[in-house]
Amino acid sequence: MNNKENLLQALAEVRETLKDYNKFICLFSDDEGIKTLAELNLLIGKIQTLLKISEIKEVVHPENKALKQSNGLKIVKVRPCDKKYGNKTYIGFLIGEIALSSSVSIKNDKLLCDWAFYNPAIYVPELGATIYGMESWWSRIESKEELNQITDSDIQNVWYFKLMEDFLNKKSNV
Repeated sequence: MNNKENLLQALAEVRETLKDYNKFICLFSDDEGIKTLAELNLLIGKIQTLLKISEIKEVVHPENKALKQSNGLKIVKVRPCDKKYGNKTYIGFLIGEIALSSSVSIKNDKLLCDWAFYNPAIYVPELGATIYGMESWWSRIESKEELNQITDSDIQNVWYFKLMEDFLNKKSNV
């Protein structure tokens, strides 16, 4: 092993010793010793990262795209959860799945970039805005008969909504 590898190994051992002093502990503790150990843990992590970055010879860009477009035009009905929309249902177009986040990691001498946490993106012409699946109730419109609005009853019948409601009911009975 060369000096750099030895240093990285020593830093990894120190971080293992300090693993209980994560980056949040210093926010909740009045103990100066604990705060100092948590800050030391963060500093060692930064040193490890800087050492790894100094060896980077290649940046690997993601093969996938930030937007996974849907095949063909998909018309959907969407009811945004935000109260400012007044529980109104709109007609929209499913653009596709869009990445909400990116990630970067270091492996050997490569900086690996990637996209993460995809979510449906729906363009609503009436609003002139894109509404994400995670912030709305929505479904595809397959026929003319399905142009009716998403109702409160539709929302109440979604399995995860029922599960949450059951959980909250049981919790309030305790």
